[in-house]
Amino acid sequence: MLESELLEIISCGETSRAQFKEKLDNPDSIAAEMAAMANCGGGQIFFGIEDRTGEPCGLSYEELQSTGNRIATIASDFVKPQVFVTTEVVPVDKKHVLVVSIQDGIAKPYKDRTGCIWVKQGGDKRRLTDNAEQLRLFQQSGLVYIDEMIVPGTGFQDVDKERVLPYLSKIDGDEHSTEEVTENLCGNLNILKEGRLSLAGLLFFGRNPQKYRPAFCVKAVSFWGNDIAGSEYRDSQDITGTIPHIFDSTIDFFRRNLHHTQQGQDFNSTGILEISEIALRELVWNRPGA
Repeated sequence: MLESELLEIISCGETSRAQFKEKLDNPDSIAAEMAAMANCGGGQIFFGIEDRTGEPCGLSYEELQSTGNRIATIASDFVKPQVFVTTEVVPVDKKHVLVVSIQDGIAKPYKDRTGCIWVKQGGDKRRLTDNAEQLRLFQQSGLVYIDEMIVPGTGFQDVDKERVLPYLSKIDGDEHSTEEVTENLCGNLNILKEGRLSLAGLLFFGRNPQKYRPAFCVKAVSFWGNDIAGSEYRDSQDITGTIPHIFDSTIDFFRRNLHHTQQGQDFNSTGILEISEIALRELVWNRPGA
């Protein structure tokens, strides 16, 4: 890192990716900072900078050596699983700043030695207690796959066999009957796990997915005009069912409520949807929160 780069970072103040420390005086606090950065995209800790003023105060040669050694110990012994860090010394205004870089972790969630999970929130860090957020970290590390989670209270009786048949045909190209859709087969296809539906099994092959996961639906509303604060709507629909059904029904809702216009085609030709259906499909597949 060049001196000019360091000065640019300092001028911007502390962020989720940059923390300033005058000295290493609290190993547990530094361990929590390392864990938070490893859980949230990585970052850098700068030793030898006043965190309140952003003024470089620098470290002596002995402080650079002792801080570097303690950082290595904290990264391996105070953070679980251990994080791997790199260090470099950057001279600035005839002073020396130790830059400790922490990469985004691949074994999330990272914890301090007391077992607390930490994440970044702006320039600060916070202890993570929400189960859903913890689960998201496990998923990012590949330790947990949300679609394979078991849905309590479900069973083979909740499988819509008719929906499994097209899937089987796509796998082997043959025709199949509902008699072939057995509990054992559904287990082999990961539709069932330990006798209960996986989340993916429920959402793609369940008889009534919203019975167990009511939030998995689309609430579609078409308002008159372009006013974002409008309160009068011309069409409204709660779209439920399996994911393929929800997707197709949502596209149908768009087709029903958007204008079909003449875009250079012959007078007797069918109108073209005013918004490209390709764009609409991308919107539905990648909608926020999906």
